[in-house]
Amino acid sequence: MTTVTPTEVRARSRRRDRWATWIVIGVFALALAIGAVLKTLAESRSVEYRGDNFRLNYPAGWVRQANPHPPYLFQVEDLGAVPGRTTIAVQRRPMPQHDPLGVVQRDLTIERRSDPAWAGYRELSRESDARVDGWEGLHVTFAYVEMDPDPFRLSLPVVMHGEDYLFVGKTGVVIFTLTAAEENYDRARGLFLALVRSFREE
Repeated sequence: MTTVTPTEVRARSRRRDRWATWIVIGVFALALAIGAVLKTLAESRSVEYRGDNFRLNYPAGWVRQANPHPPYLFQVEDLGAVPGRTTIAVQRRPMPQHDPLGVVQRDLTIERRSDPAWAGYRELSRESDARVDGWEGLHVTFAYVEMDPDPFRLSLPVVMHGEDYLFVGKTGVVIFTLTAAEENYDRARGLFLALVRSFREE
């Protein structure tokens, strides 16, 4: 009969504990990998939308505003984004005779700086010869602070980042706008560019 010493029992127990630890770590890593893959697949899915002489693809799971007011053609939001909502909007504005993109962009800046919802609006960068899949136009990045308009809900102001692409379209200046909380901006930007690339005038 083999006698097992207390030292051997402790050694076997430590080996079992090490194996259990590695199994837990492995299961956790696998769950993270599966979650990342599922998230990527979900974000890569899109929904086609056909509007007033245009069509585009927007991220599946985002909520489309049913009847946006002119000059807006289209607006969609990621309602699950925190601490501030992520929004992509498309506008079409009349075409000025001279420097149409510059004039429209200046009008946008004036509107935003006078709107309390765009507190502290400031332009971060400007690219006058931006290109996106055959479109050539004006690209502007900006930041502002979103204040919660609901006096019954206590929440901190949210630093928002955003960007505009302005292009000369068939019947006016087309403006694509992304706004997102600072921490969500990089992820949202890929979805935004995919929408811009999918846009077609008809």
